[in-house]
Amino acid sequence: MDRTPFYAESGGQVGDIGEIVFEGKHLKVIDTQKQKDLIVHKVADEIFCNVGNIVQARVDKNRRFNIMRNHTSTHLLHEALRITLGDHVYQQGSLVAPDRLRFDFNYSGKITPEQIRGIEDLVNEKIAEALPVNAPNDPKEWLTIEEAKKRYPKVKMFFGEKYGDKVRVVEVKNFTWELCGGTHVTNTKDIQFFKIISESSIASGIRRIEAVTGEGLVQHVKKMIEKANEMDVRIEGLLLEKEKLEKQLSQPLKVELSDRSSLGVIQYPTNVTIKAVDDIDRAIKDRETIIEEISNSISNLRKQLGKSRIKKIYSEIETLVANPQIVDGIKVVSGKVDVQNIKELQSLGDALRLKLGSGVGVLGAVIDDKVSLVCIVTDDIVKIKKLQAGKIVNEVAKFVGGKGGGRPNLATAGGQDIEKIDYALDKVGIIVKNLMI
Repeated sequence: MDRTPFYAESGGQVGDIGEIVFEGKHLKVIDTQKQKDLIVHKVADEIFCNVGNIVQARVDKNRRFNIMRNHTSTHLLHEALRITLGDHVYQQGSLVAPDRLRFDFNYSGKITPEQIRGIEDLVNEKIAEALPVNAPNDPKEWLTIEEAKKRYPKVKMFFGEKYGDKVRVVEVKNFTWELCGGTHVTNTKDIQFFKIISESSIASGIRRIEAVTGEGLVQHVKKMIEKANEMDVRIEGLLLEKEKLEKQLSQPLKVELSDRSSLGVIQYPTNVTIKAVDDIDRAIKDRETIIEEISNSISNLRKQLGKSRIKKIYSEIETLVANPQIVDGIKVVSGKVDVQNIKELQSLGDALRLKLGSGVGVLGAVIDDKVSLVCIVTDDIVKIKKLQAGKIVNEVAKFVGGKGGGRPNLATAGGQDIEKIDYALDKVGIIVKNLMI
């Protein structure tokens, strides 16, 4: 086209979208970019028109307006940062999109929550003052660099930037002046609200702020409420888990928790204001505190339950050792234990060896819906009776549809048939007797 209302991506501002209409056809424009001196409209359809056709180019008005809000906001933010943190602060990069803005700047220290709030308040103050914004689109109104410096002594110019013969100064009346080619609102009141949603370090000496305005703030509030609702569901799940763990303990661990009812129910605000957003933000932080408290309580309960379970198992082992089966003068014990993993089972095997003193022991457990077995043979029995743990556990495993092996004094095995674990453990004495023949 010989001219276009579409803005091509430049200076951090994303390209426009919309449509080109001709002869009753609608050609969807999905992006606008610059290629050398050309403005290129990227389209989604294969519809062609000829040289000389008259077309109507329509920019997505609502999207453009949201971009304008965010671009003017970056100028307000830039100046607010310099006022709050020092006039050495300068823009290092930016993104101006319809749903949010991103602003990178040089700063070597950390920024406190109080400073963030001060920056946010200053921007909102300038929005509330309804300051006129002058962004001349007629190149005849543009100035040379020297004219710009003379007319606007406080104009921001970036060292190393390449400027043309004429520059466009965007002025927010009595507050900030910047060289900029982007699109802007005509008055700061059009921005409505400005909210910083994140601040972070992205490189040494470079920090990043992300913020939302207008419709972007509305969408941000919706996401915050969704997050709060998801957190409520998680809290309910954690409370049920905590209650379940407490029931498994004869003496539940007492941990003081914040009052769940004090959280209340988050509803979408009638009017989206900075105060409403702050209230929702506080509600989310309250939920984060509750989640941390309950999670810590659950962690402590699990430790307590684990200690209780292991204590019970060791008691069962002592009972097994106290009532051994005697096979040709050898103490033989076997039994089923409740453990969480094979490592715990092997650890109990070592404990059984110490308590048994002399003899053979086999312990079995169901772990992850499979049978796990461990066999121990004390060193004196290995030496005198020539019994080996690997051979014993392998024979036991056959009854549960598995196999195994290992060292003469310690071996493990596995099987699939969990229904026959008790039967297999009952056969340990016979297996030991048969292996000594």
